Amino acid sequence: MTAELQGVKQNPALLEDDLRMMALRINDLVKHANRYFSEEKVKTISSNYTVDDTFTTLLISSTAQRNITLPNAIYVTDRVYTFIKTDSSTRAAKIIAYSAGQTINGSTSVSITTQYGVRKLTTDGIKWYRII
Repeated sequence: MTAELQGVKQNPALLEDDLRMMALRINDLVKHANRYFSEEKVKTISSNYTVDDTFTTLLISSTAQRNITLPNAIYVTDRVYTFIKTDSSTRAAKIIAYSAGQTINGSTSVSITTQYGVRKLTTDGIKWYRII
């Protein structure tokens, strides 16, 4: 039995919210244990897209503006996503935060407007941070 679970057994006064947060962290650990971190998961997209935890690199190709919605930061803590605009059009690839509270360096979105432009983002589980 893990130390966290022993703590629950020994301290029945833990709040329901504490137990919920503990369950989220356990689920996150299981997801990470089942994922191959050494493999880069790449997906090419050419339409609006909502990011999940399946792919880590998204190649965006389209002649129209594309909206790419980030996942809820709570569920992808410490994940790093790379977005690359591969087409030569002047249309933007717009990366949008999951919610207004989960900003990207203080903004609700960031855009890529040039061919081979890159945005790399990570999260602490609350907000998103632009690495490049």
